[in-house]
Amino acid sequence: MSRALLKFAPRFFSIVAGASILLVLATCSQPSSSQTNPSDIASVGTVSPSALANSGATSTPSTLSATKAALSAIPSSDVLLNDIGTSLNTIGSMSITGAKGAPLPRGPGSLTKALSAFNGLVNKSLSSDITSQLSKIMTDIKNFPTSKSLNETINLNGDSLGQYIKLTTATSNFSASLVTSDGGPLNTSSMANFQSATGQATLSLVVDPQNLTGSAVKDFKLRINAGGSFSLGATTVNGLVQPANFVFDYAESAVLAFSFLNPDGITGGKVVITANAKNKGTLADPTTLGGNPSTVAPNITVSVTVCDDSGNTRYTQTWTDLASLVTDFSAP
Repeated sequence: MSRALLKFAPRFFSIVAGASILLVLATCSQPSSSQTNPSDIASVGTVSPSALANSGATSTPSTLSATKAALSAIPSSDVLLNDIGTSLNTIGSMSITGAKGAPLPRGPGSLTKALSAFNGLVNKSLSSDITSQLSKIMTDIKNFPTSKSLNETINLNGDSLGQYIKLTTATSNFSASLVTSDGGPLNTSSMANFQSATGQATLSLVVDPQNLTGSAVKDFKLRINAGGSFSLGATTVNGLVQPANFVFDYAESAVLAFSFLNPDGITGGKVVITANAKNKGTLADPTTLGGNPSTVAPNITVSVTVCDDSGNTRYTQTWTDLASLVTDFSAP
């Protein structure tokens, strides 16, 4: 993403979406009884610009570069962005410890990188409801190498994330199981007795503003449905246990809509970003993933629409190719 757009849209989207993803261990809607796979999610659709509070702008960007320039003028010290960052600034910097205090390995568990973010959430000054639910999950995760089973449910409907973020809907279920070759606890030092692992996760998230004043962002709405599953086996190569036969299936539907007025008091408007992603497949040798991460990269459709306060579209574009999306958003 460009440095300009990182100033607000992707940054805001990734932070809040990241928080939701961390609630389920991976980017993963609460399934209905008719769903057969976690990835069978319902589309969140889009948000009409008329549903957003007016920005108050008298000039609205009509190109991608102009939109990025307008958003780049919003300082990182903006009260909303600062509030989100303060709540989540330790995500990814912490590491979960095992049941006996030893750090979990990075092996079949690059999953542990996602798990580790729970530490950051639990250690922040969040509502007692969020803290208690995530603390319980933290304990279960720490015991996972011994219990070899996770079956968790999160319901944070109506809770607050920071001062300005309301989790109108935030429900998730995730589960994981682990099999060891000797039936004992997982050897977290060598992974020598790792045999297989499976897991699945679902998420439904609706985020709205609360008491939002003093920000360049005048209104926002975030909706995410996501779900996924995986399985991982093992093989022995030269006496060492290696991961094998990684099977994955995931999908996500998301929309972020917001209105903004940058500090010049002139430029702004309403922006609606929709994103749909999915992928499934099997990797016989997951160790090759580092050299070719595109294997598990999603098939995407991302649309950006910029409107003025009257609802007139000033700019719109859709991407179906991840490389083109990255290139366009990285350009100055």
